[in-house]
Amino acid sequence: MELRPVVETDLDAFDLAFQGEEGATPYQWFGFTPTVAAREALRTRGLLAGADNMLAVTVNGELAGRTVSHL
Repeated sequence: MELRPVVETDLDAFDLAFQGEEGATPYQWFGFTPTVAAREALRTRGLLAGADNMLAVTVNGELAGRTVSHL
C-alpha cells in the first residue's frame, strides 16, 4: 500500500464509486456530495496544506481508495 497525491482522474473514480450506497457501502454513504470544492482545492493546492486534505491510496499501483484529513 502506498499514499500519493490525488490527481483529477482519482476524483472521477471517487465520484463514480460514491454515487450511491452500493459503491460507498452503508458505512461510508453520507448522501450525494458535490466534488466542486475538492476539484478547486486540487487545482489550487493539490488537496494538501489546507483545512481539507486528501491522499490517494494505491495497492500495486492501482487506486484503492483515499484518506482524508480535516484539520
